[in-house]
Amino acid sequence: MKNSILTALFLFVLMAMQAQEDSLKPYYQTLEWNDDGSRCDWCANDSIHQAEYGIDKMVIEYYYSPTYDYNLVEYRTFHKLVRVHTEKAVNSFNQIYMNLNNAVDLVDARARVIKPNGEVVYLKKEDILEAKNFEEYGRFKYFALEGIEIGSDIEYTYTVLKAPYLDGSSYAFQSDLPHHKVEFRLLAPNNLIFAFQSDNGFPEIQQDTTDTTRNVWVAQTEKIPPRFNEPYSSYEPSLQGIQFKIEENSAGGPLIW
Repeated sequence: MKNSILTALFLFVLMAMQAQEDSLKPYYQTLEWNDDGSRCDWCANDSIHQAEYGIDKMVIEYYYSPTYDYNLVEYRTFHKLVRVHTEKAVNSFNQIYMNLNNAVDLVDARARVIKPNGEVVYLKKEDILEAKNFEEYGRFKYFALEGIEIGSDIEYTYTVLKAPYLDGSSYAFQSDLPHHKVEFRLLAPNNLIFAFQSDNGFPEIQQDTTDTTRNVWVAQTEKIPPRFNEPYSSYEPSLQGIQFKIEENSAGGPLIW
């Protein structure tokens, strides 16, 4: 009986390795910025809004990690660029909080400020701090950014490692600020199939069949308008966003070992 169980586990690991190429790196390890630190040409130089998102991208990746004996892990990568138009926005965005609730670790984080004159100020690793007095909200870290002035672009990315949650998740992109170049992307080994639902006018998901190394689904749009929280309204359920969950493991066997 014991040998049968071990054989079955070995076969599941073997299927995982076959479903994901050995040379395939996690997405966050391949993410690169423009080296020239060019500014957001599509963002307004002046606006009726306090700030606007020039980039709002979220990538969820399910990955059979060699570090964890080819168990399935989940990486969530956020890539955002914000242009600040007012002193209030400068004060609001000089600290960028990263939610680490239910996360194993923060595996990557970087940020920079691109000033109106083109000067670029990069975040130092020692400027990533642990948030204090956040016990009621859970665990957070944050960027402590310097050099921000009105008209600056703040660009940042961070990736958290999580135990995979496959029973259903949702994410809202819309807020009370304009969002440009919005993208949701989900990456998974070839044996894992996901189902999606777009909410409140968010674009429908499309499968990218050009990538044969894994399953890739993408939803993107050039702009999402702001939506304001009105009294007595159901705000969060009305925001544009997406829901997703696992639908099938075509290799058979358990999804998580």
